[in-house]
This record gives sequence, C-alpha cells and structure tokens, in this order.
Amino acid sequence: QTEAFRKYIYMHNLNDRVLLIDIICHGVPSKKIVMEYIKYLTGGTGEFDYITYKDKRNGWSKPVSLIKYDNKEYKLNKDICYNANTIRLSCNVCPYTKTKRKSDITIGDFWGIEKQHPEFYSETGNSLVLIHSKKGMELFNRIKPDIEYVESSVDKCLQPNLKKPTMRSKDRAKFWNDYNSKSFSYVVKKYEMIGLYKKIRNKAKKIIRGKK
Repeated sequence: QTEAFRKYIYMHNLNDRVLLIDIICHGVPSKKIVMEYIKYLTGGTGEFDYITYKDKRNGWSKPVSLIKYDNKEYKLNKDICYNANTIRLSCNVCPYTKTKRKSDITIGDFWGIEKQHPEFYSETGNSLVLIHSKKGMELFNRIKPDIEYVESSVDKCLQPNLKKPTMRSKDRAKFWNDYNSKSFSYVVKKYEMIGLYKKIRNKAKKIIRGKK
C-alpha cells in the first residue's frame, strides 16, 4: 500500500507534501474468516463497535485481541486471527519484509529489546523506529524533545518479518478446501484453532511424555 501510494505521489509531483510511514507486518488475516469468527462469537451478524488486536491489559508481551459490541466485550482467539492458514497468499511472498524500504519511516514493536537494551525495556511496550530518508530524520528530530529513545542498530532490532515473509502453511490449500466445502466450525475443530482443543492436545502430549 505504501509503495503504491509512493508511486502515485511521484506521478503527481506531490512528494514534498507527503511523508510515508509503513509498519512491520506479520501478515493480514482473511477478512472473511475474521468476520465469520466474530459472528460465531456474538451469535449475531458480525457487527462490532470496536476491535483491537493488541490490548495491553496483561502487558505488552501478552496482548489481548478483542471486540466490543452492544456494551459487551468478546475476546478474539489469536489462533484464529493469526493462523498461518488464514493469512493472505500475498503476505507469504511479500517483497517488503526487509530493513531497506521505500518509505520515510518504518514503525513496529521492538521485539527482543529486553535482551538488546534491557535498561530501556518497558512492560508496557517499546516501539521500533527505522528511518530511511532525510524527511524521516527531519521529522524524528522534531519529536526528539518529547520522547524517550535509545539509538540501536539494524542487527539488534532484526526480527523475522524484517528478514523474510511469513512462511506459507503446508495445510493452507487443505484448510480452505475444508472451509469452502464444509463449515467454519468444522475447520476450527479440525485445525485446533480454539484454545480448548489445543489445551487437550498439549495435555495429551505431556501425558505421553510422562509429564503432569
């Protein structure tokens, strides 16, 4: 999206009026699956008033995904929202999962900061800012007085989606065939996308290994 817009503003000589900021992205889940899941949770039409995938009530390292609808709160299971089978095919071949980008600034979570900069780690979260252009640096210099920051290096801030796209699931084709020919509830159970089924499986594995 950022690259497409960059090409547009260059075509129309708007480059000096726009600053481009993109994000470090794991992948975009299928809207169809997410909407059906919300309908499944609420027993309704799939409508909601508010959605977040990273509520930090339990801290940054354990974000909660949820929706709010009709004064009620429903937690979204990340095994459905972020399941490898539901991520768009384009995300599995994304050419922008690298540190050098066409934007002015890249932002995201600084995963691993507790090891790289433990003195700066915060339980409420740390943001990562990668600056790619003169315009990006000018903006960052303007906000420096109002933020707390520490300089780092590319090597220290590397994370999977700054190196390569999210790997395509080997079961993806089978998953979508099952979904299209059967039902949402069927694939939820078969592919262990709800916590209960995963807990049963993990408990069984521990028993087999002789652990309580």
